[in-house]
Amino acid sequence: GGVGTCNDGNTGDGTCTCDMSGHWLDLPTAPCSACQPGYWGVSCNLTCPVCENGGVCDEGVLGTGECLCQPGYWGPTCKGECKPALDNICHGNGMCLDGSGGSG
Repeated sequence: GGVGTCNDGNTGDGTCTCDMSGHWLDLPTAPCSACQPGYWGVSCNLTCPVCENGGVCDEGVLGTGECLCQPGYWGPTCKGECKPALDNICHGNGMCLDGSGGSG
């Protein structure tokens, strides 16, 4: 399923028109169902942030637009890096809260 408008009825030709504010992939078999890379939201009109350190945006029609961080990185854009256990304030007895919602 998509979020486009179908040209249906007696005079229609069955084509789908996507919400033009979005950035849609041109899929003949499933129009208005997938966003171009780097966009997210039900209308594919929201831009993903630039994710750092190997993080990737949760993109697509069902995406959240959040950066999904690699293990050991944290923050909204995965910019924060967890320190090695020997160097952190937990003295090896704690763990880094990584991920997009982590605090390091």
